[in-house]
Amino acid sequence: MGIDNLHKEMAEMSNDHLKSIVEGCDQKISVYRLELEQGR
Repeated sequence: MGIDNLHKEMAEMSNDHLKSIVEGCDQKISVYRLELEQGR
């Protein structure tokens, strides 16, 4: 196991992490929009 493999794994992990953060934000935004629409 070389340094290249380690970098590759770290990059993949950070990509997954970023994707999950973005998905979480999207969910919060859609819930917020629903609440706004229902509040009117």
